[in-house]
Amino acid sequence: MTRLDCENLDSTIASLSYAFEISESDIRNILLELEVDEGYGACEDLFQQFTTDRCYRSFEDICFFHATRVSKGTRFDEGVLPLKEIIEKFSNFLYCLVSDSISRTEWDACVCDTVNSNSSNLSWKINNQNGPFGFLFRESALNEGSYLKGPDLVFDLSRFTKDRFNLDLMKLYGEQTEPVIVKFSCPVHNDRRYLECALFNTFIKINELDCPIQHCAIDCGGVAVPRNSILEIEFVNGLSS
Repeated sequence: MTRLDCENLDSTIASLSYAFEISESDIRNILLELEVDEGYGACEDLFQQFTTDRCYRSFEDICFFHATRVSKGTRFDEGVLPLKEIIEKFSNFLYCLVSDSISRTEWDACVCDTVNSNSSNLSWKINNQNGPFGFLFRESALNEGSYLKGPDLVFDLSRFTKDRFNLDLMKLYGEQTEPVIVKFSCPVHNDRRYLECALFNTFIKINELDCPIQHCAIDCGGVAVPRNSILEIEFVNGLSS
């Protein structure tokens, strides 16, 4: 297990076992014995306690979970793309949903106004080379429900289409798409913070503590996730739009 994989508790513990070169049962037993004060710094405090008398080795790569909503049948043949590379194609797809109600000129103006609106961060995301994003924990990708309802562009555009044309774009989009979690891997040069989060969230789960998990994520910085880095495409059933 040369890859940090936090898909579930068992895979996370297996990854920790590799990193610290001790058995999975030892990981569980040690975490049951440690005590950490909840609050700011708890994650780092636990890691310092755990590594007091042991070292850890780095991973070759780390798994992340990208949550989104896509048109039915999407296979991600081009990988997971940043906003700057999909905005035109995605805008065309969205226009097909409303083309019976508004003209192309009206739609293009709506997109332009949305991107440049002070209430939207889309322009910042495009110009600052952001995304794609991925959570370290599948649980985070699943529970942060807004991402599975649609990308920011749909949320922002829906406000404009509702105000200007009384069109519920989110509803139309939800009817033609389905939620998906894309599991991908990538090398990370400094993996300590991810290892800290993996250890802390395992500590929470094993001790059955009533506190939220650490949401840890990666920003690919405007660089696409290539298709050969995608490990699994999971269409999530039972989630409403």
